[in-house]
Amino acid sequence: LIRKHKDRGVFIVTEECPVFCRFCNRRRFYGSKKKVGRKEIDRVCEFVRREGLFEVILSGGEPFLLDDEELRHVMASLKEAGAKSIRFSTRAPFTIPSRFSSSLAKVLEEFTPVWVALHINHPHEITPGFLRSLEILKKAGVFLLSQTVLLKGVNDDEEVLEGLFRRLVSLGVKPYYLFLCDPVEGAKDFMVSPERALEIMGYLLENLSGLAIPRLAVDGPYGKVPLIPDFVLSKRDGEWIFRDTKGRPFSYKWV
Repeated sequence: LIRKHKDRGVFIVTEECPVFCRFCNRRRFYGSKKKVGRKEIDRVCEFVRREGLFEVILSGGEPFLLDDEELRHVMASLKEAGAKSIRFSTRAPFTIPSRFSSSLAKVLEEFTPVWVALHINHPHEITPGFLRSLEILKKAGVFLLSQTVLLKGVNDDEEVLEGLFRRLVSLGVKPYYLFLCDPVEGAKDFMVSPERALEIMGYLLENLSGLAIPRLAVDGPYGKVPLIPDFVLSKRDGEWIFRDTKGRPFSYKWV
């Protein structure tokens, strides 16, 4: 269990994954099929109960590689321990869409509210299999979010991300995070500078509905740090001067 925030933790339920993303920050798991056992689940649940965690995020590896009964046991144990929210972090709707079945939907329905954060980086990943997976998840009453890694030469383009986030909203998925690429070995060529990321974010803020705007962030050692363009031009007592996305200044007074 990885805990960087007071109210939640990330539970690594398996090290197995069906893909090998070059920018993955858990590439140390490559080739492993290790997954949690009952004793490990019990220890994690005791921690959740003792610390009063509100949310547990199931991750890996790929958490949906656990079979239906394994997932049911993990989720039932976490709920019994007091977790009010369970979230999955997954690439499976794109990488293994065949995993999403009516039997899996029944398991997820038992533990609402369940949130699924889809890791998707490009509109080309919205395949027919991905769309079928989403329909099954939505019918199960799952709440859908997305998270995207900003990758140089892949999606560091305003129009690509605009198209991705618009399409996700049209499918009932709320864009949640746009991450700077982690500085992992072998991924340097994918890294985008924070300055360029903020430039892209400024374009998105100007051109997209608030529903389609993710939070730009860097995942640091002590938790996620949000990055936003600087819209404050000056400050003085009782008044701040802001600029809008086109650079036009305006005053906000409160005294």
